[in-house]
Amino acid sequence: MRFFVFWFVVLFGVMSVAAQQETVRLPRKESVLPAWLVGEEKLEVYRFRAGETELVVADEGNLAKPRYGSLAAALAANGCRTGSNGGYFAAGEAGVPIGLVRHEGKSITRLATGGFSVAGVLYDDGKTLRLERSSRLSRPTEAMREAVQGGPYLVEAGRSIAGLNAQKSACRTFIATDGRGNWCLGISTPMTLKALAEHLARPGTLRGFRVQTALNLDGGSSTALQCDGRRVQSNLKPVRNYIGLRPRKKR
Repeated sequence: MRFFVFWFVVLFGVMSVAAQQETVRLPRKESVLPAWLVGEEKLEVYRFRAGETELVVADEGNLAKPRYGSLAAALAANGCRTGSNGGYFAAGEAGVPIGLVRHEGKSITRLATGGFSVAGVLYDDGKTLRLERSSRLSRPTEAMREAVQGGPYLVEAGRSIAGLNAQKSACRTFIATDGRGNWCLGISTPMTLKALAEHLARPGTLRGFRVQTALNLDGGSSTALQCDGRRVQSNLKPVRNYIGLRPRKKR
């Protein structure tokens, strides 16, 4: 299967299309724009099929002595060409992950509940990917081969989540699905959580992809994305774990 990288530039104007790349221009509300971007917001999204792609969660082990040292190195070591930064982590040299992290069927940290940063669990059960509320998991964590928690939820049942922060703009990392086995992993230029959720929930923002569920991951200076071997953005500070995507193995 071929994968495509889609650029979504949100500003006033018209739409232009190039091979393997799509630029969508949409009107938007000036009040939620970061002033220094002068009206421009962009989402960069990598699309894939869950049945053909498996999740890998690559953990650094300790920020003082990282196992990989970069997204590119983590992906290469795990046979992945596409991936991003992962979940939140605590301050300090160890950078202990906040919430569940599992790799190859073993837990690095436990499931957490009650905080916006651990609202959802992205996991691979060995057959497909799932994105579920941390408080309503359909499977025990022991059944998850790879898993990482993140939050807050951005979109659920096709609608943007109410009450998201509408003041603080930052680069974002997110994962989304249309509920039909189609997924996308993406990053954004600085925008609020509210703006990102509204973009993802709006029909037509991601052409041919109607977001049903979307989860925010660690963003800001942690934001990083590599697509099919091409570095799109590197994290500005060390991060504790990464999400990798690779062809699904028959088990």
